[in-house]
Amino acid sequence: EDPDTKIISLYIEGTKNGKDFKAALKKAALKKPVVLYKGGKSEAGKRATFGHTASMTSSVAVFNAVCSQANVMVTDSLEEMMDVLVMLSFAENITAGSGIALLGAGGGPSVFAGDVLEKEGLRLPALSPDTQQELKKVLPVDGSIFANPLDTPNMASPAAIQQALAIMGKMPEVHMMAYHQGFHPISRWGMNRFSSNEFKRDFVAALLNAERENGKPVFAVLRPPMDLSGMEEFLDVSSALVKAKLPVFYDLEKFAKALSRVVYWKRRRQGLPSNALL
Repeated sequence: EDPDTKIISLYIEGTKNGKDFKAALKKAALKKPVVLYKGGKSEAGKRATFGHTASMTSSVAVFNAVCSQANVMVTDSLEEMMDVLVMLSFAENITAGSGIALLGAGGGPSVFAGDVLEKEGLRLPALSPDTQQELKKVLPVDGSIFANPLDTPNMASPAAIQQALAIMGKMPEVHMMAYHQGFHPISRWGMNRFSSNEFKRDFVAALLNAERENGKPVFAVLRPPMDLSGMEEFLDVSSALVKAKLPVFYDLEKFAKALSRVVYWKRRRQGLPSNALL
């Protein structure tokens, strides 16, 4: 009932009154998104749960069925819960549509990103010939792959990012957009290319302008560097995005899973078919 509470998240090991818990869960989920992680799903976890809270854990299948009936988002880990909470907190304009436009530098990362997004039930709509031609007018043709995911050699440039997002965001089949960085040497951290105030200002503006222009959420997926030399630059850019209230994720697979959870939840909430994302 608290008007200042926008999202409810729960870590729960068990319940002593299943009927009351189910009723409270359904009541809460009708008003606000509820995200839940249940501990004690394995035999070892059940033993630890009993020693921790003296509560008996119910069947995982029964517990999941109760949550599904109430349209509660059940995550597989606490880390996934955090990703879903970020998604709900920073991307309030997510719709029930699953079409996503993805762009970044590097053919390999783009292929991998496409695979993990579709694995989670999300769609990457093909670019029409008109959209491809529009992109070719503002982006380099040599070395580029004009598809979805979009991959061009200059896709670490804020100007190129903004132009590409603006064009792809106009597609009616696209309901959201994501930019990935740090997964390819072109956008590698630690070379002082992204730490300038000018780059951070223009990069943040590119994502915000694309979101404002098309009315569709824009996500950033930044891969943390494996070396200390790049960490300072990575944290600097990540901080600039967070301060601008842009949703930032650090792993393509975890991003895809969290996004799928939220879209699936939106579909159920709107009474749309939930057996498959459309």
